[in-house]
Amino acid sequence: MYAVKIPDFEESYETEEERVRAVAKINAMLKVHSTLSDEMMAMGKFAVVIYRVEDFIGKVKLAAREQGYASWNGSVKYFDPDTFHGGFKGIESVFRKRDAYSYQNECRFVFGSHEPEGAKVIQVGALDGIAIKIPTNKFNEKFEMKLAE
Repeated sequence: MYAVKIPDFEESYETEEERVRAVAKINAMLKVHSTLSDEMMAMGKFAVVIYRVEDFIGKVKLAAREQGYASWNGSVKYFDPDTFHGGFKGIESVFRKRDAYSYQNECRFVFGSHEPEGAKVIQVGALDGIAIKIPTNKFNEKFEMKLAE
């Protein structure tokens, strides 16, 4: 899953004019960070925008637990294979990728079970009120993040 990651930011203002400028600056930054690249546009015809992230994570973890799977989730961390000369231990290794894939900005779920290898399906239920589906080719023009005023 692609994750929109917004850098930490802090703005302060004393006048209405400064507030308007601060909001415009933040909204411009949000637009930059929530715009899908051409590589991401090519990954499929539809995007599912999860806007209640903690609720979604909770649904996935609950469904996994109910089906007897251990689960882990988190952002993938990217490394430069030319300069990294170490290793990753245990579950940490599945949350690491070469930096050639950093454009994916991936968030990942990992599941463990005692069943034989192969495809597994985890039914998490309806995503109403948690996510929306949008055609990928319309994402950049239709999806907008901005500071609530």
